[in-house]
Amino acid sequence: WFAENLRYLPQIDLPDDGSLTEPRYYVYYYFEGTIDDAMALYGYNTYGVLYNFPAVINSEICPQGWHIPTDIEWDELINLYGGEWNASPALRAETWYNGTNESGLSCLPGGQRHSLGNYALAGNGGYYWSSTSSGFTDEAWNRYMYPSIEEYWVDRSSISYEIGMSARCIKD
Repeated sequence: WFAENLRYLPQIDLPDDGSLTEPRYYVYYYFEGTIDDAMALYGYNTYGVLYNFPAVINSEICPQGWHIPTDIEWDELINLYGGEWNASPALRAETWYNGTNESGLSCLPGGQRHSLGNYALAGNGGYYWSSTSSGFTDEAWNRYMYPSIEEYWVDRSSISYEIGMSARCIKD
């Protein structure tokens, strides 16, 4: 697994430019400027890029020989560290709310870009795509941690393709 959130940024999109079908790439609290401007921001350097689902399934997002983890691969990782009710501290960076980083994954709370075009929860919640559609129209599975509410839990939900969230890669 990658030990940090992806920072692949081939274009920069404004938060009010959402799409269910076209790839979108967001940097937390980026509202105007160039890719270089976005890459100079704290949000980019700390939390990486927020992607919608079409960007996540784009084959160029991970380096050759890597891919976005499936829902099953997330389950396998979480189960290695005690299951969904216990794994969160082991997956989180030591700097994020009592994280132990036992897994080496160093998850950070990059927040998300909502379908309404606003950013939320950076510094508090970490949201990570899987590459697996959920079976609901225009939705895919994700994992999220919000330790200030539930310190140990890694939750799973089905969320709109339009939402911007962090992503990790795993070796093929």
